[in-house]
Amino acid sequence: MNQDGSITYLNWSRAAFIYLHEINSRITNVTVLRLKGKNFWVMVYFYLFLSLYVLFSNNVRIFIMKNMIAKSVLSGLMTSLLFACNEKKEEQPASTIDKDLIKREIQAKEDSFAAVYNSGQVRNIGYYADDAISFFQNRPPLIGRDSIVSFLKNDIHSNADEISFKTNEVFVSNDGNLVVEIGAFLVIDSLDVPINRGNYMSVFEKRNGKYVAVRDMSASDGSIAR
Repeated sequence: MNQDGSITYLNWSRAAFIYLHEINSRITNVTVLRLKGKNFWVMVYFYLFLSLYVLFSNNVRIFIMKNMIAKSVLSGLMTSLLFACNEKKEEQPASTIDKDLIKREIQAKEDSFAAVYNSGQVRNIGYYADDAISFFQNRPPLIGRDSIVSFLKNDIHSNADEISFKTNEVFVSNDGNLVVEIGAFLVIDSLDVPINRGNYMSVFEKRNGKYVAVRDMSASDGSIAR
């Protein structure tokens, strides 16, 4: 038998000879006498044919089994490849985030906030989320939109200055649901003279299709000398 399990022609011949010799050794003298001439050789050829048939059948079965295993492996590989191709087709292309558009949207929110603040009547402008936290200088954080709005109302009544905001940079998450804004503010008095400026950072989250501020903080550069 070869390493791959097959039987060569030489091995068939040897096996047939051994098998025939074994049969011949078991035939009694009486049987030999009864099978003289052609009858004896007919029996010999019959056993030889039978031996070769059995050996050949075993080799064929081995060959068929190997082909079945190979076909099964090939079929499995083809099935895996088809599934992989289908998964790639089903993958949706990543959506493109338009940062310029988002930056304009955030700037519009800042303009709206400044307009409400400068009007002297703070109302619900849709800028802060209900759970927003705002960090002002020299005071504890303001937790919740109601606390922030209350602070802004007191600040408005105490001065007649106006404020403006400019969005300098936006950092947008891959899905566009989170935006970090870096901007600058400027405060002017009733004569349009700058009296204060500084920088701020705000974190926006998209909720119900709109951006709302969930965290913000600011830092003043100091009062501007008049």
